[in-house]
Amino acid sequence: MKRQTSKGKCNFCHGIFSKAAMTKHLKSCNQGKTVSKATSHKKRSQKAKALRLAVEGLDMPMYWMHLEAGANVTLENLDDFLRDVWLEC
Repeated sequence: MKRQTSKGKCNFCHGIFSKAAMTKHLKSCNQGKTVSKATSHKKRSQKAKALRLAVEGLDMPMYWMHLEAGANVTLENLDDFLRDVWLEC
């Protein structure tokens, strides 16, 4: 049986990519770089760092998401965000 590939939408340029292609795409997305430069200029004065995270569903790799979060974000904040986006509980 052929394995089904899930696709996602880049929130910067609105392109549609598979999970592997999205990882590669985000490194070179021109709109994403423009947004990152604008926000990093603001953050430079605060010395904030950002982390890029790739998350996927446990035993369900067809559910995935790339996130960028400030280095000071707590695991509780990330958990709340993921529950709001993915879960109904």
